[in-house]
Amino acid sequence: MEIDGLNNTAHKPLTVLPQDSVIDLAVTVDNISFEPQAPDAGEVVQITCGVTNESTVSVQNIKVRIYEGKPEAGGSLLLPEVVIPQLGAGSNGWITVERDTTGWGGNHEIYLVADPENTILEENEDNNKASKTLTVSAPTNPDLAVSEADITFHPPEPVTGDSVTINCIVENFGDEDVPLVDVSFYIGEQLLGNDTAADIPAGGSATASINWDTTGLTGEHTIAVVVDPLNTVEEVNEFNNSTARSITVLSEPYECTDGETRSCSSDCGEGIQTCAGGFWQVCVPLDPPEEICDGIDNDCDGEIDEGVMNTYYLDADNDTYGDPADSVQACEIPEGYVEDNSDCDDSDPEVNPGAEEIPNNGKDDDCNLDTPDGNEKEQAVSCGIEWLASHQSAGGAWPDYKVTRNNAYALEAFAASNQTQLPECDLILERLKNLQASNDSWENNTYDTCEVILALLEAGMDPQDPEIQNAVSWIKNAQSTNGSWSQASVTGIAIEVLIKTGEDPASNIIQDAAAWLIDAQIETGADKGYWGILPTDSVPSPYVGPYPVIGLAMATSPDNEAVQKAVNYFSTAPNSWYNVSIHTHTYLEILRHTGGSSAEIIDMIERLVDQQVGYTNPDGGWTGSSRSSLPFSEPDLTGKVIWSLSKCREEYSIPPDIAIDYAIAFGVQFLVNKTTPWGDIYSPYDKTDLTGIAAIALNYSDFAGSYELIENALQRILACQCQGHPGYWEWNLIYLDTPGYSCGGSYAKISGILHSILALGEIPIPIEGKEAAIAAGIQVLYGNNCIDIYNTGIGWGWPRMGDGGINSDIKTTCWVLLSLLRLGESPQNSDFSRAFDWLMTQRNSNGSFSGYEGTTIATLLLNELGGYDQEVSEAIAWFKDRQKSDGGWGNVYNTSWALIALSSQGESGIEVAQGVNWLLAMQNSDCGWAIIPGIPASNTQNTTLATWALAASEYEPEIDLELTFDKPYYYPGETVTMTVTPLNANAGDLALSGTVTEYRGEVVPINFIQTWESFEGSHV
Repeated sequence: MEIDGLNNTAHKPLTVLPQDSVIDLAVTVDNISFEPQAPDAGEVVQITCGVTNESTVSVQNIKVRIYEGKPEAGGSLLLPEVVIPQLGAGSNGWITVERDTTGWGGNHEIYLVADPENTILEENEDNNKASKTLTVSAPTNPDLAVSEADITFHPPEPVTGDSVTINCIVENFGDEDVPLVDVSFYIGEQLLGNDTAADIPAGGSATASINWDTTGLTGEHTIAVVVDPLNTVEEVNEFNNSTARSITVLSEPYECTDGETRSCSSDCGEGIQTCAGGFWQVCVPLDPPEEICDGIDNDCDGEIDEGVMNTYYLDADNDTYGDPADSVQACEIPEGYVEDNSDCDDSDPEVNPGAEEIPNNGKDDDCNLDTPDGNEKEQAVSCGIEWLASHQSAGGAWPDYKVTRNNAYALEAFAASNQTQLPECDLILERLKNLQASNDSWENNTYDTCEVILALLEAGMDPQDPEIQNAVSWIKNAQSTNGSWSQASVTGIAIEVLIKTGEDPASNIIQDAAAWLIDAQIETGADKGYWGILPTDSVPSPYVGPYPVIGLAMATSPDNEAVQKAVNYFSTAPNSWYNVSIHTHTYLEILRHTGGSSAEIIDMIERLVDQQVGYTNPDGGWTGSSRSSLPFSEPDLTGKVIWSLSKCREEYSIPPDIAIDYAIAFGVQFLVNKTTPWGDIYSPYDKTDLTGIAAIALNYSDFAGSYELIENALQRILACQCQGHPGYWEWNLIYLDTPGYSCGGSYAKISGILHSILALGEIPIPIEGKEAAIAAGIQVLYGNNCIDIYNTGIGWGWPRMGDGGINSDIKTTCWVLLSLLRLGESPQNSDFSRAFDWLMTQRNSNGSFSGYEGTTIATLLLNELGGYDQEVSEAIAWFKDRQKSDGGWGNVYNTSWALIALSSQGESGIEVAQGVNWLLAMQNSDCGWAIIPGIPASNTQNTTLATWALAASEYEPEIDLELTFDKPYYYPGETVTMTVTPLNANAGDLALSGTVTEYRGEVVPINFIQTWESFEGSHV
């Protein structure tokens, strides 16, 4: 019996060739060409290479590689390995790659290799490689460069308190001398000092140095060096001016040199000691005794019973089969443990490899997936957990894995910066087309759909292309009766997209949207003149972005009064706003679309350029906030900034001291580096709320293998609690030792806090420090509701958890109250009761609370409080009333929450059965879920919710049937026609079979045929 019976088979195609076939692939120097043949440094050269099939038959799946430099000597690939699917006998297959020759002066040997791994058996294996020399005219400018090896330290192994001299050799690979250049030295974000490198001849070098006081410092530190930080020297290559090297500061001097040995003696006789990490290690005997399992270090190697202990597995259900996820190492078998590790559910004694599989009971009774019990739901849950397991980050958390916007912004950046020749651009373009859903949207989301359309237009797609026009129709159908698309940012971008794809600005659909924007503009308070994240917000937010202004200006005019109010909102904002890239970019786009002055626009451009290269170890990207709160560059903002800078470069005369070309090129390279081989770009951040709710969902599913995933998630949550701010978590789970990162600002991130403490409190896994974290989190939640921060005019609940809104938010308040209740807080607490009273005033007349998620969480809350049976019943009725005819609730997100609500109240009828079947049909082939069918990109949120909903749903649908006959009575030999009508289910969702028992006891089957909403059968 095996742990995994699914990996015992494999397959591979076998091709049988004709008897006299000859296979031979060939490449020669004539198969390699360059255009231009002798480029100048900085030109883009097109390298074309060909493979000739000299075989007598076609050859398939031919791998081809193109190198700069001899492959055996470490030559670098010019593009990822290419596979030619098929090459006919006597034909050629051609591959083209473009190379920017900036910084590439001199001779370069270009190698073409066919079938590099010799996977194709050929007549001649010696003609699969050829090379040709590419000569690039040498540059005439200097080229300053530094590498990790150029940094040296003296002393190389300092002890805390030492003064360390940091030297850096600055090389000049160009053809012009450099009289003087600044060199900056950093540790993390902190500037250590500056020096100059003087008189650097072409082809030569010079050294810059500073002294570094290590008093109070220990451990490993990264020293970064940036040459010419202000770009005062015009160079051939601006991308090789920074580097970094690590150094360890010791708390005490080293005893020895690594690798050094000396003689020693121990209880096991004479031995050898080896130096490692600067200190002598344990004495290893020359002739050690054999280690035995007895609790003693028999072989004197410093370890006890290593390699000789046995592994035993917990048998919690006493069925003699152990849990593979819970083991101990011991010399003798502990009580409650066994040697076996094949139990797939150690909480159920009826489930183990020795049990007999019972069909359709929702269990894998015999722990063997090759003998499934026919329960498709349980298999889907197991598959969903596999997706979550394979997508959990190395640190135990989950990113969102949503890629559509990142991909769209990158495509816009590549197109606007004239980098469409990049292979990554083609990859992302095709990927975006494939991500269009079956309803013609992207992500079933108006904002995402609009962003993709703008990207496709920037990439040159015709606005009348069917893919675009179908998506435009979807956008129009999504418009609310009040003219909006629910939010100011979405309404603004929708206006822009519709006008750019052919809609008349004077049309009703555009003017209704513009009127809604004008009406939604906040006109009260000190910060009036802009929009809130949601229409109900009473305070405007710069995070709304530029789209409401752009859309309104296109629908009316840049001089429109509402447009100018919005411009004034940004023009009078504190200067500190524009130290943050996202606000700088927003104001730049507003100025571009409303006729802003060149001086203001140049100022914003310069700030954006500085915000890219103003940090140590720049990677070419931008971050939406300060590096202290978001230390990693963000692909979405980086793409938008590159697009804006590229447009500004076309439209305005940029002063030469603003390195806009460098910034764009560096940013493009960042996006290239972030693009996966299949054309997706992921966010760099693990999400706090997703990690918390995924842990809760996995705990609810109670599937084998979930324990380790959950434990890793809880450990990560605890590790990322803000230092010095107990009970605080940010939106993103960032390790506290991340260079430059500062966790815990002036207000708590409610989403991160409530999901963190709820996961820690609900899941019974003992982890040191979790009780203190939960207690602190509860106090932070009580300190951040609207009772304490704001006045009674805007509610007694908690503000929106996603973006820190001002007004009390129904969904967030539901979540916080449920979390507090489950963590043992009393409903009689004055803050709790007052918030709950406010929440009940927000309940809709149909029994719902703010959408599917809010209504589900409110249902759980009311049920656990007790005494609200009527309200719970009305909420459940609301869910049932909104179920679609196909069994779902519109999308995976809504359907999952609806099933969680129904299952929490013990519902197990036809509604649950149809909802489960709808979710099963929506599962992607990779085991995850997207928001709706037809999107081949599963994400964490929908996979987590669908897995949770399926695990929670148990159903035995009771279907009421009405049986009627075509006559009141029959004579022998007549045909009896029966009609069966389901009273509480759709006939299209059912299959019907039946029998007739004759008077002699013979049972005769009846075949029923569906006829619209009923079934008909007959019997003679």
